Amino acid sequence: MWQTALDHMLNSLVSTGALCVQMPDGAVHRYGQTGGDLVTVRLHDAATVRAFVLNPELAFGESYMNGTLTIAGDDL
Repeated sequence: MWQTALDHMLNSLVSTGALCVQMPDGAVHRYGQTGGDLVTVRLHDAATVRAFVLNPELAFGESYMNGTLTIAGDDL
């Protein structure tokens, strides 16, 4: 349920660039434009997916800091 809600949300929000999201169950979803620079993120647990649906601004920072969201090629 939460993955479907997040999928619909990202489909409507991502219009510039390209985003690839790997869900906790291994499913991979692509959003935005084809070609160009692709940003790939992995959500490691279902609680993170739920948090993104309910409060995306807060969830991004919290999940990045606690390691439940990782960004491919991140060199922070």
